[in-house]
Amino acid sequence: MRWVLAVGFVASTAWAQPPQPAQPPRLIESHPVDGEHDDVHAIVMLDAEGRVTHVELEGEHDPALRERVDRALRTWRFAPATVNGTPTPARTRVVVSFAPRPTLELPEMPDVSDAMSDALAATGSDDDDDDDDDAEAEAEADADADAEADVDDATFGAEAQAELERLRAQQRTTSDIDVERDVLDAAPRAEGADVLRSAPGLYLARPAGDAVGHRIQLRGFDAEHGQDLEIRVGGLPINLPSHVHGQGYVDLGFLIGEVVDELRVTEGVYDPRQGDFAIAGSVDLALGVRDRGMRVKTSYGSFDTFRSLALWAPEGERSDTFAAVQYRRSDGFGQNRNGMNGSAMLQYGFGAPEDTNGWRYRLLGIAHGARYRTAGVLRRDDIRAGRVGFYDVYPEATANAQNAFAARFMVGFEAEHRAADASNSTVGVWIGFDDFRLQQNFTGFTERSQQNPDWVGRGDLIEQQNRTTSIGLHARHRGKPFRMGWLEGTLELGLAARLDAIVQAQRLIQAPQNETWDLRVDASIRGADIGTYLDLDIELGDHVRVRGGARADLLYYDIHDRLGDC
Repeated sequence: MRWVLAVGFVASTAWAQPPQPAQPPRLIESHPVDGEHDDVHAIVMLDAEGRVTHVELEGEHDPALRERVDRALRTWRFAPATVNGTPTPARTRVVVSFAPRPTLELPEMPDVSDAMSDALAATGSDDDDDDDDDAEAEAEADADADAEADVDDATFGAEAQAELERLRAQQRTTSDIDVERDVLDAAPRAEGADVLRSAPGLYLARPAGDAVGHRIQLRGFDAEHGQDLEIRVGGLPINLPSHVHGQGYVDLGFLIGEVVDELRVTEGVYDPRQGDFAIAGSVDLALGVRDRGMRVKTSYGSFDTFRSLALWAPEGERSDTFAAVQYRRSDGFGQNRNGMNGSAMLQYGFGAPEDTNGWRYRLLGIAHGARYRTAGVLRRDDIRAGRVGFYDVYPEATANAQNAFAARFMVGFEAEHRAADASNSTVGVWIGFDDFRLQQNFTGFTERSQQNPDWVGRGDLIEQQNRTTSIGLHARHRGKPFRMGWLEGTLELGLAARLDAIVQAQRLIQAPQNETWDLRVDASIRGADIGTYLDLDIELGDHVRVRGGARADLLYYDIHDRLGDC
């Protein structure tokens, strides 16, 4: 099979102009909302023409009030924000006042308009013009004052569009969960992966030791080691498509919780961006450090568990620039459960500032290694009979030799462009290497050699090995919002592709000499996954919103089974 991949890139340059100060949006015309109610604070999203595209009320309000305020704010007029003289999308905070309808009936007044006109004509007075000018000047001054008061709350360009994208994703389904840094910091974590516990209904544990992937459950699905749950960290896909220990295998041991800025969990398959592992849902971890500076932290706890962290977030840089290194060791809560692991996560953001249009770049690197021993399987009847303790391990050599090793390296580069017309694009490439080895007694001394059936009783120490080398890319473009009468919305096109080279082996090992006495799996795999999607968000008037899309994936696997080919 022949693969051809073509990538086109077009760039243009222009002489730089002297920067002009950014100007916030300016309120030109506003109207109170009918009814009796206290003032309501709202955040409005504006497009590059100053039109209100989205309204978000602060605080708790009933749906009827939200609808009335939304309808009223869409009649307000704003002068658009500008960056370097170019109109750009923005957001700003406004105060909405309410005006009760008058119920007092005024008595009929005599018509004196003709007499007043004659009197004014006789005196040559232009008080009406003066009054009109004064009223217009006063209204303009009030509008300027409102805009001036909101300068600190106005957000321009790329950040405003990022907020639009966040609101779009947040409203994808009613079961979406978005957890930000302040909530993630609310509870201590034993390891970085524990940040996932902040999402309601998501559970994870380490039943096979700290060098084996987590067991994850979401909304009633047992995703095992990740086979039914798509996980991304900093935009990088973490699931391994084929793994000797389980399809979609995920090990989050590399994760440093202090650099996770936001956790988003989508339950179910409702977004065409989700890949083929998102059966129960998907988890996206955005990385960033808001508190800048140097930080060193050390902790010590039960079972001689020790963890040390060094985190550097350079002053003056954006939150997506940081470097973090951690080391952890533990004796475990019983025999044969000790081990250690270390990881490093580095991310560097550069390019156009976040409050301007243009290209923004992000480089992310991850390195991780772990080695732990494991107690394996203990029979319940042996524990009840006192032949082995609950926190112990069988005294045989095949049981004491149980251990696991894991290593992972990933590098990703992503470029993001945001334009003044609210369109935005992302393109990224990444490469990764994963190494896994597990020696564990799964069955309890029952195995017989398949190569030589006379070989039995040598212990059931099974060794699993898996090595994966991967390369991939992703790209997406969301066009500028379109409007056709009562129909408005946005359209996004996306592409994701990856190639994997995998080597797998599973054998029986005789301890303590570590000799192979039966070979169960010996294979190499070449895999490819190319997926494309179309995502459409439309609003039909003020009351109907439709979000949906379509996705297609082409999967390719070529397996060389060296045992079957013999």
